[in-house]
Amino acid sequence: MAVTTLALATAAALAVNWPLLACAGALAAASHAAVATSARACRRCARLPEPKSPPLPSY
Repeated sequence: MAVTTLALATAAALAVNWPLLACAGALAAASHAAVATSARACRRCARLPEPKSPPLPSY
């Protein structure tokens, strides 16, 4: 996503219809920020230790 944002920003500077590509670059940057934030939260939750459960009674 970061590479896509950079590519869109570069293309916007060279394109005739640059406002459209500038908006696409801004959208790519915003979506990258949103996905990166939730991915960090997911990795943090995945590392949490499992709660200890009481031993099962044996009959």
